[in-house]
Amino acid sequence: KLFGLLTDNSATEHLPIILFILKYLILGILLAMINMLFDYARIMTVVNDFHGMYKTIKEALMFVIISLRKTLSLYFAYVFTITLSLIIYLVVESFISVSGWFTIFIFFIWTQLFMLSRLWIRMSFFAGQYSFYHLSNTAMPGMTKKNA
Repeated sequence: KLFGLLTDNSATEHLPIILFILKYLILGILLAMINMLFDYARIMTVVNDFHGMYKTIKEALMFVIISLRKTLSLYFAYVFTITLSLIIYLVVESFISVSGWFTIFIFFIWTQLFMLSRLWIRMSFFAGQYSFYHLSNTAMPGMTKKNA
């Protein structure tokens, strides 16, 4: 509603467009932070054999806050990699003209390779998060099962 109040009587479209982009950028960052928080909560649940999810989410939040720069760097490296793979996929897809059975087959293979690359990137990301948590967990002895 704040964005609506700021743009209701605007003389030009510049401010509403900038605020529109800013609003969705903030929403995207918040969703990314929540996603990252729950990724680390899943890792902590498995690694530390936690049973209470509220405590696990609290521990994950503490872990993310303590190492915010590193967790965000890892997360945005993943976002950059997946975005780059999507751009490459779309550029190559634009050159594939689906006009016959052979090009349909090529398009199918290209699409399957893209899906496999997304899966590999996601699994690599989880492995990176696990490795980062495991290395950081040894440096932060408070993040162990005995506190759960």
